[in-house]
Amino acid sequence: MSRSDTARPFVKWAGGKRALAPTLFAHMPQTFGSYFEPFVGGGALFWHLCACTRVRLHDIYLSDINWPLLCAYAAVRDRVEELIVRVGQHIACHTPTYYRLARRKFAVCEHPLEVAALFLYLNRSCYNGLYRVNKAGQFNVPLGRAAPASPFLNTTAPTPRSTQPAAQVGHLAIRIDEENLRSCARALANTTLNCQHFSCIQPARGDFVYLDPPYLGTFSAYDKTGFDRAAHESLAAFCMHLDARGVLFMLSNSDCPEVRAWYRPFRVQQLNAPRCIARSAHARGKRCEVLITNYPCADTATP
Repeated sequence: MSRSDTARPFVKWAGGKRALAPTLFAHMPQTFGSYFEPFVGGGALFWHLCACTRVRLHDIYLSDINWPLLCAYAAVRDRVEELIVRVGQHIACHTPTYYRLARRKFAVCEHPLEVAALFLYLNRSCYNGLYRVNKAGQFNVPLGRAAPASPFLNTTAPTPRSTQPAAQVGHLAIRIDEENLRSCARALANTTLNCQHFSCIQPARGDFVYLDPPYLGTFSAYDKTGFDRAAHESLAAFCMHLDARGVLFMLSNSDCPEVRAWYRPFRVQQLNAPRCIARSAHARGKRCEVLITNYPCADTATP
């Protein structure tokens, strides 16, 4: 894959790992079989792997419990040109009133391609690029007011990458980055996509799993079911199960006593990670988190 063909995350996602992707890559096992990412979200590590020409991924399994997100991945992979047209149509109609109508339509829409188009339109026109749902599973983020820098909606390039006109409300301008979506489609061509619970993946001995759940004690309203303490305990038990089967795993989470206790049998390293999505600017910055593996890797410590 050439530099110009390098795919980048096409959604903005709370807890996204784009800034940390090189560090995560450095801590991956040198060799492994299939690649699994059951909390794919923005998929930053997967996209980073796609850009590394020395990495040859074979069987790739990306999944998440968030159905609209998986609709977007599937539409990019299978129907990217249709998706570009549909998102462009939403952007061309963009006003505060249209945004509210689109949000209501998104809550009841069942057609996967239209769900994907609405998801991407809302993701980039909503407040701070946040995806959040209420207990009924309805997207409830208000309209954004700042123009987001984005590989999907191109707001900064001097020469637009889109044949679609930009829509602007106040100082919010959004435009489709068609080039990146097409690059993402090529990168996703041979992936298996599933909307499922993390425990449904079936890796074999020697396969590698990267787990990036909603962090303990932080935002987790990506889905109406949330991700509470019991879910974290279930995930820790699942990692024990993976280890017993000879599956290699790497997991990101908050650096707190509970997480360290749950994963005591494994290797733990503290990382300082940038926080890119938060309710206020002063809440963004760096936070401490841990990277947990069941195999030796560089610079691993257990303080």
